Amino acid sequence: MDIKFYEKCLEIQWITTTELGINTKFVNEHLFLIAKTHLENMENERCPVDKLKCVQKAFTILNNCIIFCSGKKDGGGVDDIMPMLIYIIIKAKQKKMYSNFQFIKAMIHPRKLLANYGFVLSQVEVSMEYIMNLNHETLKITEEEFLRKSSVIKTEGEDANRRKGLSKLSNVN
Repeated sequence: MDIKFYEKCLEIQWITTTELGINTKFVNEHLFLIAKTHLENMENERCPVDKLKCVQKAFTILNNCIIFCSGKKDGGGVDDIMPMLIYIIIKAKQKKMYSNFQFIKAMIHPRKLLANYGFVLSQVEVSMEYIMNLNHETLKITEEEFLRKSSVIKTEGEDANRRKGLSKLSNVN
């Protein structure tokens, strides 16, 4: 499942905040980058609690982004934060996102998953499911446009992999 999820994220790297319906007043690429970095740090952690803390930090930054950009004192609702979470998960392109998520769910004590941690984890699960099912209809674009944009990314990735392979071969000589 990790490979499928990773490939799907690579395929849809072209997606923008607009296509995911993120409110323009909440778009802050600097804060998105920080949240994405916290999510990427999950790969470096070994303990499930530490992995969960990385996800929690990313989620908190997105919520703070809503507070900062909108002036709302209590942050945004699920309708505001979910597209943002989906966006940073896609942009993080984690190779083991699914395994990390399953590891956290399996190893964290159920009491720890009450309240905030449980809410964040459920939002990540829904986001991952959304990403896996993402298609032209979800984004309200034509199938041709979706396939064209996705195939451009796929082709660029394949070309980069070929170049890496060629450079490794040239280094052998």
